Amino acid sequence: MKILSDILNDTYQTPAKISPYLPQAAPATPLVSVIIPVYNGAKYIQMALDSVLTQTYSNYEIIVIDDGSSDDTRMKLQGYKDKIRYIYQENQGSAAARNVGISLAKGELIAFLDADDYWSTPDKLTKQVAAFNEHPAWGCINTGWHLVDGENKHLKTVQPWHNAPKLDLETWLKRKCVRTSAMVFRKQWLESVGGFDEQLRQSHDVDLVLRLSLAGCETGWLEESTVCYRQHQHNTTNNSLKQATYVQAVLDKFFARGDLPHSISSQESSIRYYTLVWIAWYQYRAGNLEAMAQFLQKSLGFSPYLRVENIAHWLSSFRSFATDRGEDFNVDLLTDAANWRSLVATTLGIKIDPPLNPPAQLKPASLSNHQLNDPQLYYQLLETQPRNAFTYLKLGEYWQKQGENAKALVLYKMALLCQPKFPAATAKLQRIKRKPAQIKGFPAGLVLPPLRGEGNDYSFVEEKVREFVASNQPYTLAVSLIIPTYNRKQVLAKTLAAIAHQTYPQNLIEVIVADDGSTDGVEEVIRKYEKHIELIHVRQADRGYRLSAVRNLGIRAAKHDCLIVLDCDMLPDPNFVEAYMKYLHVSEEVALIGHRRFVCTDEITDDQILANINVAIDLPDISTSNEIWSNSNQEPTKDWRLKIYEQTDYLKEERYPFRAFVGATVAYSRKLVERVGYYDEDFQHWGEEDKEYGYRIYNAGYYFIPVLEAVGLHQEPPGGANENDRQGGKEITTKILEDKCPAGWYRKYEVNRVYQIPKVSIYIPSYNNGKFITECVDSVLNQTFTDLEVCICDDGSTDNTLEILEQNYANHPRVRWVAQNNAGIGKASNTAVKMCRGMYIGQVDSDDVLKPHAVETLVKYLDSHDVGCVYSGCERIDTHGNYLQDEFNWPEFSREKLLMTMIVHHFRMFRRRDWMRTSGFDETIANAVDYDMFLKLSEICDIYHINEMLYLRRIHGENTSVRNVGKQDINNNVVVTAALERMNLAKEWEVFSPDPQNPRKISFKRKI
Repeated sequence: MKILSDILNDTYQTPAKISPYLPQAAPATPLVSVIIPVYNGAKYIQMALDSVLTQTYSNYEIIVIDDGSSDDTRMKLQGYKDKIRYIYQENQGSAAARNVGISLAKGELIAFLDADDYWSTPDKLTKQVAAFNEHPAWGCINTGWHLVDGENKHLKTVQPWHNAPKLDLETWLKRKCVRTSAMVFRKQWLESVGGFDEQLRQSHDVDLVLRLSLAGCETGWLEESTVCYRQHQHNTTNNSLKQATYVQAVLDKFFARGDLPHSISSQESSIRYYTLVWIAWYQYRAGNLEAMAQFLQKSLGFSPYLRVENIAHWLSSFRSFATDRGEDFNVDLLTDAANWRSLVATTLGIKIDPPLNPPAQLKPASLSNHQLNDPQLYYQLLETQPRNAFTYLKLGEYWQKQGENAKALVLYKMALLCQPKFPAATAKLQRIKRKPAQIKGFPAGLVLPPLRGEGNDYSFVEEKVREFVASNQPYTLAVSLIIPTYNRKQVLAKTLAAIAHQTYPQNLIEVIVADDGSTDGVEEVIRKYEKHIELIHVRQADRGYRLSAVRNLGIRAAKHDCLIVLDCDMLPDPNFVEAYMKYLHVSEEVALIGHRRFVCTDEITDDQILANINVAIDLPDISTSNEIWSNSNQEPTKDWRLKIYEQTDYLKEERYPFRAFVGATVAYSRKLVERVGYYDEDFQHWGEEDKEYGYRIYNAGYYFIPVLEAVGLHQEPPGGANENDRQGGKEITTKILEDKCPAGWYRKYEVNRVYQIPKVSIYIPSYNNGKFITECVDSVLNQTFTDLEVCICDDGSTDNTLEILEQNYANHPRVRWVAQNNAGIGKASNTAVKMCRGMYIGQVDSDDVLKPHAVETLVKYLDSHDVGCVYSGCERIDTHGNYLQDEFNWPEFSREKLLMTMIVHHFRMFRRRDWMRTSGFDETIANAVDYDMFLKLSEICDIYHINEMLYLRRIHGENTSVRNVGKQDINNNVVVTAALERMNLAKEWEVFSPDPQNPRKISFKRKI
């Protein structure tokens, strides 16, 4: 073993100049010995030494143990020869090097410093020595640390005392918050346990603190971060597999002891579990995913969690470990990896290839529980049903609501692992992957809230229902049950008997029997049940099948604002009305859809039901003989909508949720009827009137919510026969539906066919544009897509606009217009949009022109994507139609960018449904009206930009945006401020213009 003078004098004749700030030689009897083991640490050793030599505390010595370095470490140390004790040895590992240092140390206190770390505060030793004096029972003092990279860039500050306030044996085992470079020990304690275990090339520091703690050594915190722990590719801990081996060896050694307290030995499984997950993370971090999967699989043998819960815990642990090191954790990337997918499949005992069959249909009682709010119940369910994709979906939804997006993401992926073709899971996964755009000038702290009620996502209504139920408020809203009937008095009697058992207050229920001209003596049933429930009988003459008309008759007779429509053969469960009314107490934006079971009530009477409702409720499900719903396998008939619910998360991810709207048992508010109208009485044969009505409800912006707790027992008619020819009737009504409902598969598009209800409406607000109106309208009529109409609002023009419209389009089946007194662009736009009947609404200004394929391009996108609005780019033309330039065209839609400037330019098309969910165009401002409108839409639906020039915008002297530039600038700020208020951001943020010369260029700042 050589000492410093031998080594350095062998090599150098003249030492380099020593920095003037270095203290004089170490004292003869130092209190603190600083031990620095080094192996090939030339790059960083000088910074480590300098951080000791600049300490305000001076009663120390420095011992450097060179563990066989082969780089120029010796040369780097030459300038420090008078300030350190240098020992060289053949490479034996850092544990052996530290033990040599301990054996040579003169001080009562031992401070360690790794050669690639450095102390970040000059008073580290001063404060730790003072802490020893204040706490004489302490044998060790620990501190926090900073993580830095190889170039000294700060990554993260770690303050472990927040999560580990007490450094006892259990904490060391579970937290392993050991950084020897931060710690100072009493030498006598180190000697009493024999120092570091030299058989452990790594993790010997963890082994040391475990033995010290078991021996009774107390450790306390100096609650400061005093050392910079460097992360670089040459760290010894970077050999992750070797690190894993030694960590497990430490635990094996520890738990093999016979002197462990029971409180510690009893935790062996959980400690081994957490350690294996930590090791697995190290493998992941090193890019060794195969080893990661092996260690995670091994951890299952010690896990306290259920299987799916375990998988979620792995990911949350990985994220926590990464955060502690100041690193990012890409859960999406990991969970896409083949090793991860294989691990999940093995853990759950499922196969990935070939894809799993769809999960077994859940029972209605399970499906209906929208309010399940305990994740443990989901985990328990998945323990017995690991292939149940729907449960993964609901569990993911739960964690997403808690802000745990990483957990939600992996659960949605697990749903798709079980059922690859699962639209609801696909949609939620795509949505959760969205990241806010990085827009220059947009403050990082300004976070826009998520879209509320996108598509048919009625989660916000469910939340209101939960709050209402939890509040225990009494029911206050009265409801009218409308029951259409025709010659079904026995079935009707059983239904009325069941209504007498409703859990909803009877004094808030009225029943209206709407009679379609019955001749079977239904009046007898009415008189009988008037004694038990509030009952009104209304009747129309029998003129054939008129279900729509008789429903309308009942609705008009109803005196209450909450309406339930119930077919006479749908015997309601006792909870039926209450299940609906929970929703109607909190929202008028909904169309509620009940559930059905198929039973046979032939063997029970209405008197028996009146006496005991359970005689009906306990009836078994049957296989119906109904020609529409019958099945060949004779299994009990299930409500056909259950499969749709499973695939679409109860319609939340269904593009056309009205497909599940069946009038046999539905509920809504009277305001819906006032907005949408009544059932269409053109349907005078069986079928499709419900879908047509549902389409209008959809187009008016309502949310469709399956309420599976609202169960109606469908009473099988005698012999399974119905009084109507259902198949023949449906052949007729399907054609009517095609003419009135343009959505999806309900209409087979034919070029140039004029449908009663068009798919697309183009609205044109106009004021004194007679010069251009014909060219504008004709550009719409000449589109390659022809299932459209033109809706024009003339805003009090004083030129010849109305005469031109009359001359050119008076008899045109696709053009309609209205005239109003001049009220401005906002009022004209609202009037025009309210004329529109299409499901898609496009906007064209009366002096502009559409390119021929513009409508077709946007319609194709809306048909195939769940967005609420799509827009293109546009070209600028002059008065004569000559091309001038491309207009400003931001390449990709961003909510953040839209909040800073108007980027949703012509040609624009949106779903009427989404527009109806806004407050419409602002009629109080003269310009920036469109900007305001599309800001509103961006808060409730996704928007997409098609980067294609489909619109010609004409510039002339009368454009409002040209004539009123000053007002436009002011109103831009007004509408953006209004957007902040709608999103509840205005209390913290305000709009400002950084450049007074360009007031339209805005940004945001926090309010003081």
